[in-house]
Amino acid sequence: MKIEPSNHEVSRREFLKHSSKLGLLCGFACMCPHVVSKLQAEEADAAGTSIVPDPKKLNYCGYVCPENCPMKAAGESTDIEQKRNAYNEWRIKERYGLEFDPDQILCNGCKTDKAQLGMTASNCPVRKCVIEKELDCCIQCDDLATCDKALWKEFPPFREHVLEMQKQYRRSLS
Repeated sequence: MKIEPSNHEVSRREFLKHSSKLGLLCGFACMCPHVVSKLQAEEADAAGTSIVPDPKKLNYCGYVCPENCPMKAAGESTDIEQKRNAYNEWRIKERYGLEFDPDQILCNGCKTDKAQLGMTASNCPVRKCVIEKELDCCIQCDDLATCDKALWKEFPPFREHVLEMQKQYRRSLS
């Protein structure tokens, strides 16, 4: 479904620039991955439309990666400090117990068709679960409301947002 722009248009570049200043688009490490989807939903509501989540377009957990993702940018760079900053920002040591290795700092997304997965995607329990269940996204999962994966415990507001997306998705099916 296409959403018509509102009278108050902001270019994508301005939105990303402003949002990144607020720390809203830095992925799970910044504890607010739900913000982009929530802003899109609020914009749709203001326009009198609704967004039906498309499981094929969402990551396995329901997140939509920003184009200016620090991990992706670090993976495309040869700058060791940029890679170290992404490693630290995403708290890779804390989350996965992995030591810094600049050759392993990359992200091709969790639904990539590229051969090499980044360390976050290859260690993500939500990704593994959704693939095992042969789903496109966890919003399709009947067990989502009771799922106890670390992602949901670490980011409760994101969990609530994904549950709301699941409700929207299920309403669209009926």
